[in-house]
Amino acid sequence: MTVKTGAAWSGVIVCLDSTGALSTPSVGPVGALYVDGTVNAASVTVTGSNPYKWTVTLPSLTAGQRVSMYITATIATIATAAVVAEESADTVLVSDVKTDTAAILADTGTDGVVVADFTTAAKALIEAEVDDSLGSGTGTSLTAIPWNAAWDAEVQSECTDALNAYDPPTDTEMDAGFDALPTAAENADAVWDELISGHTTTGSMADELSDVDEDVWGYTTRTLTASAAATTSTVSGSSITATRGDTLTASLTALGNISSRSKLWFTVKEETEDADSASIVQIEETLGLLYINGAAAGTAANGSITVTDATTGALTITLKPAETDDLAVGQYKYDIQQLTSGGVVTTLTSGIFEVVADITKAVA
Repeated sequence: MTVKTGAAWSGVIVCLDSTGALSTPSVGPVGALYVDGTVNAASVTVTGSNPYKWTVTLPSLTAGQRVSMYITATIATIATAAVVAEESADTVLVSDVKTDTAAILADTGTDGVVVADFTTAAKALIEAEVDDSLGSGTGTSLTAIPWNAAWDAEVQSECTDALNAYDPPTDTEMDAGFDALPTAAENADAVWDELISGHTTTGSMADELSDVDEDVWGYTTRTLTASAAATTSTVSGSSITATRGDTLTASLTALGNISSRSKLWFTVKEETEDADSASIVQIEETLGLLYINGAAAGTAANGSITVTDATTGALTITLKPAETDDLAVGQYKYDIQQLTSGGVVTTLTSGIFEVVADITKAVA
C-alpha cells in the first residue's frame, strides 16, 4: 500500500498480557506518527476497546518518505511499545489516476463509448490529403521545399568528400591486374591437364573419355580400322586370340602390383594338369621362351614378357612368327603367374588362349 499527503491512515491493534490473553491497558493505548524516523505533530486518534482503531490524517509528504505508527500502553503494570504499521509515501496514487480518468470521460461524454474501426472513408480521406501534398504522385509539390546556396554547398561538399575518398586503380595497376589473368593457351593447358578423376558426373565429357575403352571393346558389333595383316592378336576380357604364323603381341593391364616379383611366367597348356615341360607355350620374363609345343625352345629370344607398369600390373607378351607357325589351331588354357621375392606364388590372371588358322604360310 502507498499513502500520500492528506490521506486518512488507520489501522487496528490489540493489547495482550504476558499470557497472550486480551488485557485492557491501565494507561493508553496512545499513538504517535513518525515520518522518516522523526516524531510528527499530527494528531493520532485511538478509539474502541481492545481491539482499538487508530486513525491519523497524514501531513505534507514527499515521494519516498516513510511513515510509521508508534503505539504505547501499560499492560499489567508493564510499559509496552511497538511500531504497528509502516508505509511509503507518494504524490499520486492509482486511485487518483482512476478518479481523474473517470472525470475526463464524464466531461467528454465518452464514458462507455467503444471506438469504431478505422473506416474506408477515413482511409480514403487521408490518402487524398497525402496525394495532394505530393502533387498527385508527380512530386510537383516537392518543389515547394526551399533550396538555397547553403544547401547547395553542403551537397557539393558531400560529393567532393566521396570523390576524394574513392581510389580508382591507375593505368599501371589495371595493366598489372589484367596481366595476372591466365592466357588462352594457359587456360587450354589447364583444361587438358585437369585430372579426369575429379569429373565423374554421368554424361560429362570426362566420364565419357574414361569409359571409351570399355565402350569400344564392349560394343556388340565393331569395325577394325587396322588391316587384317596388322592385327596380330586380340585380347578380349580374359581371352587371348592368336593367328597362327603371325607375331603374337598381347597386352594385358590391371593385373595388380607386381613390383615385388622375382619371376614372371606366361604359360599355355592343353590340359591344366600337364607338366610345364609339356606346355604349348611357356615364357619367363628373365629367361625368355622356355617351351614350345611340349619341347624345349630352341631360341629363347623368340618369346618375351615386357612389363610396362609394375605398379598397376601392365605387360605385353610377344611370340615371334617362327614359333606361332608351329602352333596347332584350337583352344587352350593360359595363366600368368608370379613368384615374389618373399617366396609367394600368385596367379595374376587366367583364361582361354585360342589359335586361329592363317592363310599365308610363309613367315620369311
